[in-house]
Amino acid sequence: TTTTTTPPPPPPPLDPTKIFSIHQPGDGHEDDQDGIPSRFLRMQQGNRQKAKAAFLATKQWREEHRVDTILARPHAKFDLCCRALPHCFLGRDAAGKVIFCQRPGFFNLTMMGVLSKEDLLYHYTYVLEYCWNVLEPSTNGTMTSVLDLTGVTFGKMKEMMGFVKEFVRMMSSHYPQRSFKTLLINCPGWFGTLFNLIKPLLRESTKEKIQILNQGHHQTEVLKTVLGTVPDDLITGKPSTGWENLSMEVQLREFCLQGLIQAGMEMSTL
Repeated sequence: TTTTTTPPPPPPPLDPTKIFSIHQPGDGHEDDQDGIPSRFLRMQQGNRQKAKAAFLATKQWREEHRVDTILARPHAKFDLCCRALPHCFLGRDAAGKVIFCQRPGFFNLTMMGVLSKEDLLYHYTYVLEYCWNVLEPSTNGTMTSVLDLTGVTFGKMKEMMGFVKEFVRMMSSHYPQRSFKTLLINCPGWFGTLFNLIKPLLRESTKEKIQILNQGHHQTEVLKTVLGTVPDDLITGKPSTGWENLSMEVQLREFCLQGLIQAGMEMSTL
């Protein structure tokens, strides 16, 4: 006798409300002769040839990585990525900008036996697309980034350098003019050497928005002025506690869970 196997059911169709293109209504592409969003022209200080090249490179990147549909596809490794590299939407700063905080010093290297660099880059793309299409869909929306270097050693950063460079390049090239301010806090004494390796990847306009701070009274005052409310963890240097319960984080995870339910999948665990 011969046995037949039933083929798996086809995946459900993608939710069209979660598909977002490189263009957004009102981003300037409607009135541009080459269909270029204004952010790319501002990035290149009005140089149309460079802006067009940058725009086409981003368009190709989005096609290669299927970025337009990333929010419509299930992201089962969401929780694992959050555990590997702590990051969080803290809320809004004193200027009303979304605050995105990352804490690479608490990077869980043991998770790299489960996750690849590509998994983390996929996750960050997912988070950024959620930010600019769901959380803050304004075409001119900008973000305040906080990079907390508590616990970062030179050795740990060497291990992470490949991912860091790819992430910085992705942000700079494919999400231009999205930075309002970047605060590098609790910086160790050797950080200047490392920053010199990353600086060539940054545009001058981006460098001007970066402020490097060391632990102490001045840093605390700057954080209070810029952020308004400062989590105690950023001042004490202790591991993040309760950040997953912040409203923006709850909304993001719920969004991800809905996508998994629609696809008939569950969140991955170790």
